[in-house]
Amino acid sequence: MAWKPQEKERRLANMQTRTNSPLSVFSDPAAPKFTYVMIALNIVVFAACSFSPGLSSALAVSVPAVMSGKAWTIVTAMFVHGGLWHILMNMFMLYYLGAVIERIYGSVKTAVAYLLSGIASNVAYVAINAVAGSSAAAVGASGAIFGLIGVFAVLLLREMKVQRLLAVKPTWQSSSGFFTCLLVNIVISFMPGIAWQAHFGGLVAGAIIGLVLYQMATNPSRKSPR
Repeated sequence: MAWKPQEKERRLANMQTRTNSPLSVFSDPAAPKFTYVMIALNIVVFAACSFSPGLSSALAVSVPAVMSGKAWTIVTAMFVHGGLWHILMNMFMLYYLGAVIERIYGSVKTAVAYLLSGIASNVAYVAINAVAGSSAAAVGASGAIFGLIGVFAVLLLREMKVQRLLAVKPTWQSSSGFFTCLLVNIVISFMPGIAWQAHFGGLVAGAIIGLVLYQMATNPSRKSPR
């Protein structure tokens, strides 16, 4: 399978665009705007929760919260973080993966992949905890980020052109860096107190979405001439 010629060249050109200043996001059409907006939103929510400690608990997702009618926490929980290290790790991965995926698929499709993966991850967390009888609450963008990992993994497996897929600045981004970050996140998933259920749900959802996005990009619908 192959990308549409014009679309392929445009995406690769976007992937190789250099961003010299954070402010260039406002003038650079290839800048990963959705990624930047999500990072900013997460930082704003983190700051708000820091000044209002009870806000984190109110936005967290758990079986009791969902069963009591707070189904919206399935969405809000992905914007809340439990501490400085938590948000730093997640925003680093979001910037790393979001920039690559957004320059390949565009802002809208990246937004769909990120948000749907985040929702799916929290649904999986609630479902598995309901079966296990756990009432533990969870917060964080990790599930959505694992969704991006799933999307990117599909690209790697299908295209097998790691260098081209990772031809995005800053220069420290590389295939080895991606796999290092992936390994770190997988190890963290099995640490005590980590919502592995959300990570698993996000990864599966991201892989499925990644397959759909790849098929849409490589097999555009064409009308047969008559």
